[in-house]
Amino acid sequence: MATSCDMLPEDVVYHILLWLPVVSLLRFKSVCKAWCSIIESSDFITQHLHLSKSRDNNKMIALTSKMLDFEGGPIFTLRFMLLSGNNFQMTESLDLPHRFDHRIEPRGMLVSCNGLICLVHRFYDHTIEDEVSLWNPATKQFRILPKSAVPIPVWDGGLVDFYYGFGFDNKTNDYKVVRIIHDDYILDGNQQSRVRVEVYSLNMDSWRVLDVVLPIDIHIASDPRTPYRDGIYCWSGWDSFMENGSVIYRNSILSFDFTKEVFGTMPMPDVYSFVRGSLVRCSLKLALLRENIACFEWVRDPPKTDNWHCKIWVLNEYGVKESWTKLYTVVLESRAFSKFISLNGMIIWLKWDRLTRNFSFRVCNPITQELMDLPFDQLDSNQDLLFANYKESCVSVHSAYCAASRVSAVVDV
Repeated sequence: MATSCDMLPEDVVYHILLWLPVVSLLRFKSVCKAWCSIIESSDFITQHLHLSKSRDNNKMIALTSKMLDFEGGPIFTLRFMLLSGNNFQMTESLDLPHRFDHRIEPRGMLVSCNGLICLVHRFYDHTIEDEVSLWNPATKQFRILPKSAVPIPVWDGGLVDFYYGFGFDNKTNDYKVVRIIHDDYILDGNQQSRVRVEVYSLNMDSWRVLDVVLPIDIHIASDPRTPYRDGIYCWSGWDSFMENGSVIYRNSILSFDFTKEVFGTMPMPDVYSFVRGSLVRCSLKLALLRENIACFEWVRDPPKTDNWHCKIWVLNEYGVKESWTKLYTVVLESRAFSKFISLNGMIIWLKWDRLTRNFSFRVCNPITQELMDLPFDQLDSNQDLLFANYKESCVSVHSAYCAASRVSAVVDV
């Protein structure tokens, strides 16, 4: 007697499964060994992701700063919200499927790539080393990445700075995390700086130190939620040099190629190339706008307090300085703080109400100038949200070796 798996040709089953959401695919993995093998194959995951990208252009994930505290012991986790549609309606509230023994700071790192969320967990107890995790909200898979075998540098009386990036190496079909460690040390009574770069490979499930030198002595200024594009991750920052006895600060973009594992730099628009006289304040941020790298300048404390605004530039041709084009100047409300630009160009800002001393989030369409509120309760003055673009996928958070082991262990039903 024919089973349900034998009733349709395999290629027909394959193409039907491609169009199903992840929640359905998770159920159909239990139908039979053949279907499970299809759904967990790398070719299927890649094609399913490609279709998901073509139809899910208005999705975001937000990390709330409200941390859940469970009674009965020091156990902590984080809460997320999935937003979708042109109005970014909240479709689902998710708790991170992991409990921490130590209180974690909500201002860690949130980066999304092909349906995987890379998180950096920082603890209020700064003697505890950061933890890096990968999470797929669609499949519910979660894991803490192993620690690097190289000890973290320690400088008495100072801080060690960490900067992270997350992306995909399409040559080896590998997801990687890059970590830049910047620390200071004392040599012959003088303070010196040094940089170490490490890369985590999901395929190898391990960290290794890269023998690379940053192209410039750059100070990374942007938060880690800056764009990933075609295997390249970017941070905004600046370097400095002396000119006629004065310090000149130059805005720049530091990039990392996950395939070649090399760093590079890209210029900002000419209007932001040089800032003289004082240390650059982080008013420039990067975004990914319709698959192109963009930068936006949040103008704060202008001469007229009711004329806060945001300027958006897009890099039409990657790496070509002359292709920077100014798209919009969007007038914001007074005391509005630009936070994020979605993949389809919607600007999210944080609005502070001076009377109630509460924060709320608003969204602006830069073309129509239409405003709307994000569907959140008002946040008090101590709260904030982190945002990332999001695409649902079947990509596994486990290494290729672990995934192969799980497939071979599946029994037919």
